[in-house]
This record gives sequence, C-alpha cells and structure tokens, in this order.
Amino acid sequence: MSLRVLCAFQTEEIFEFVKSALRGYECEVIKASSEALALFLTQKNFPCLVISEFQPESAWGLNLLSDLKAERELCGIPLVLLAKRPADVSLPCLDLPKGAEMLLWYPIESYEFLNAVGQFVAELKDERVPETPE
Repeated sequence: MSLRVLCAFQTEEIFEFVKSALRGYECEVIKASSEALALFLTQKNFPCLVISEFQPESAWGLNLLSDLKAERELCGIPLVLLAKRPADVSLPCLDLPKGAEMLLWYPIESYEFLNAVGQFVAELKDERVPETPE
C-alpha cells in the first residue's frame, strides 16, 4: 500500500505546488476540489495527511476540519491548512484552528513547505511494512 496525501484545494496552482513539492516522497497525491469530495475521498482512501486550502472569509477548510475531527476513524489524520498570503504587507494574525496541525502561508518555498509537512509523510513512510506478494 502506498502512502496517500489528500489535497483539498479550489486553486489548481496550489494543488500543483503541493504535488510537485511531495514528489520526492513517492506518495499518491489525491485531489479534491470541494470539501464534500475531500471528506468522501478521505473516508475511501484513508490518507496519511490532508492538506487543505484555508479561506478564513468563507470558512473553506474549517468545515472539512470539523467533519474529519468528528469521525472516529478519521480524527487521527493530521490536517495542514494552507492560506493564500494577502497582497498587503501587514499579514493578518490568524489563529491556528483547533484540530489542525499547522497553518502555512502560500506562496511558500518548496523547502519550507517540506520542512513543515514532510515530517508527517516521512514518519509514516518509515513505519510502513513492505508489502509481500500474496
């Protein structure tokens, strides 16, 4: 079984960035363009990590976080939120929503992103037992 990372983004650019950044981990990156689809695909694929776009003004990402943490089978899956950096110089102070592992600003350099989220994938990759043919 390969490692799976679910990406819930409305923005194709951010999804492609995440997919490219995680290429070195040899994991399957699953795309969801809505929170409802992300919840369904998480239930179906049980990824090792969920990375979701966070839009504070519309609560996009918070509903997914709430839904994942409400389900006993899914509440242990780490969720990282990625928020689009505002154009103005002064960044708003956003609190980390309860239940999320971290909140990152996009755009972000690939190495910074990997330093932040790579730990979740790397830990699980090391724990996996190699598959044997049946």
